[in-house]
Amino acid sequence: MTSSTIQTTIDLPKSLPWLINIKPDELGGYIRKSLAVELFREGRISLGKAAEIAGFETKIDMIEELMSRNIGLAYSIEDAEEDLNTLKQILK
Repeated sequence: MTSSTIQTTIDLPKSLPWLINIKPDELGGYIRKSLAVELFREGRISLGKAAEIAGFETKIDMIEELMSRNIGLAYSIEDAEEDLNTLKQILK
């Protein structure tokens, strides 16, 4: 997770959780995941950053989220370098 965050407030219809079939207390997580998915789909952030924004522990969790939304995976050089660095840390 990031060491610093920002907080924002938005006004949404009270009926939104009902319309999208989620519990009201799950709305924040749903919005985070949706934002991460959309920014990744647009190519504005990496897979790792999307996983971080969505609140996932691993990139695999993010990949599963993308797959559940029928979004293809574009594996960037940045993602490969990040994975390589992670592997190096694990193998030390």
